[in-house]
Amino acid sequence: MGRQYIAVIAVVAVATIVSGQQNVAPCFQEDANTKQSGRLGVEEFGMNLFREVASNTDKSIIISAYSIWSAFLLAYFGSGGRTQQQLERVLGVEGKTSTFQRFKRLQFLIENPFPEDGAVVSTMNKAYFDQRVPLKKCISQLIHNTEHINFRNFGNAAEIINQATSEATRGKITNLVEPRSLIGATFVLLNAIYFQGKWETPFKTREIVPTDFKDSRGNVIGQVDMMYSQRQSKISQAPALGAEILELPYANSSISMFLILPDGVDVNNVLRRLTPENFQKSLEKHFDVQSLVGVPKFKLETTLNNDLKQAMNLLGVTDLFSGQANLTSFSNVPLRADSVVHKAVVEVSEEGTVAAAATAIIGTRSGGRRKNMVFDKPFIFLIHDKQIGVSLFTGIFRHPDDVTTV
Repeated sequence: MGRQYIAVIAVVAVATIVSGQQNVAPCFQEDANTKQSGRLGVEEFGMNLFREVASNTDKSIIISAYSIWSAFLLAYFGSGGRTQQQLERVLGVEGKTSTFQRFKRLQFLIENPFPEDGAVVSTMNKAYFDQRVPLKKCISQLIHNTEHINFRNFGNAAEIINQATSEATRGKITNLVEPRSLIGATFVLLNAIYFQGKWETPFKTREIVPTDFKDSRGNVIGQVDMMYSQRQSKISQAPALGAEILELPYANSSISMFLILPDGVDVNNVLRRLTPENFQKSLEKHFDVQSLVGVPKFKLETTLNNDLKQAMNLLGVTDLFSGQANLTSFSNVPLRADSVVHKAVVEVSEEGTVAAAATAIIGTRSGGRRKNMVFDKPFIFLIHDKQIGVSLFTGIFRHPDDVTTV
């Protein structure tokens, strides 16, 4: 009872491959003079991207920035020149050798919790390359699961990719790419993460009550099925965000859902202030209090394609999607990324949460008080691993019409 499921898929379809030998440094053709900071800017990238995407729509959305970051990181490993420089700045990395090693450690931490932890996490990396593209030797060492397929038969190629996506997301995302989107494509890089856990304090079905949902001015705009619960809660005052934060932890796990409720300001003001620094600073000012908690029961689905590509362009990744793309660490064949697709779904119920996300970049040649925390107005939510400081999912709930019942 009270189980939560999260699945994340990141797919990068870029017409490339990786170079090298078993030793990572020679594989990336880096020497002793190459700066290796070892920094992984996944959380900063994620919040920058979420702000960019969410501020350009008046709809509720859910994304997995970790999925998107992982997908573009695979493209980074195959990049060079100005393309590499742009990806380094936007992804918050520096030096392929140290980045690759840190990324592998990050995956290990995500996938290998302590034995007593109640969460199970698994990730997957897969690379599909067209039979016509000659791969540099290093690809099989860096991305262990590689497969050559015939992209000229784009219907069959889409079926293969969608089947792998469906398996990785436990059937939550079954149609990541359309066959027509693979016309002219030469590769797809797939990254996936799956999480399963259970609420530390589950909600009860008998405490679900239809409740008015209001906009930032207090006007009723619809109704939601609100899951109510009296409980001891960890609540943070977040003046840096103009909000209050409720933490809903998962049993015996470092992963929690954080729900951010605006305090006297519009949710867009909170969105503009959402940075890793402000978020972490806010969590330091928490207190335990007996409270009445109310969280909507809902299912939210999001598909991003051109919006995501535009957001990446605005953040500074421009060459990758143009004839100026440099992906020579993958292959000597001139390659570029043509499009990007991200699909995400989240289900929040009294039994927990089910979430899945997929990203595809398709490439072509060329205390003693009582307090109420009822989320009956627009709010932001994150599914965040406190141990490693990474948000797996980030979303914004704006209007009941944007969601369906679970």
